[in-house]
Amino acid sequence: MAIVIDANRAGDFGRPLQYHASIILNKVASRHVRVAVGGKLLRELLGTGIRNLIVEWERSGRLVRAADAEVDAEELACAALPIASDDPHVLALVRITGARLVYTNDRPLMSDLKNVSICSPKGKVISTSTDQKIVRRLLITIGC
Repeated sequence: MAIVIDANRAGDFGRPLQYHASIILNKVASRHVRVAVGGKLLRELLGTGIRNLIVEWERSGRLVRAADAEVDAEELACAALPIASDDPHVLALVRITGARLVYTNDRPLMSDLKNVSICSPKGKVISTSTDQKIVRRLLITIGC
């Protein structure tokens, strides 16, 4: 399985490294978790400080890269759904890759991920307020 990192949390992977981001980095480095990217989210992330990590993850096989055209097409389908967030591209990526874990602080996106009519099975969310023990448990249970 894989984790999706929302662009609003990309800054957590820079210096100073945020705690939840360090846990995610350790799990990716140990090959327990891969990072899912594609479409608009990939384009957004490449414009942030996480760009070098994405290149490194792709080279080392720690990245699940969905075809941009496929994600973009699914984004249009998600935009037609009654979603609360302004992130149909993230929902599209989750639906295509099967990733069930998203690192975000976007409350409307969290709500959409819990809605089984949008994402089935519903997704799990790590936010900066998620307890550290729960973060570790979530990353272990989705490990690949």
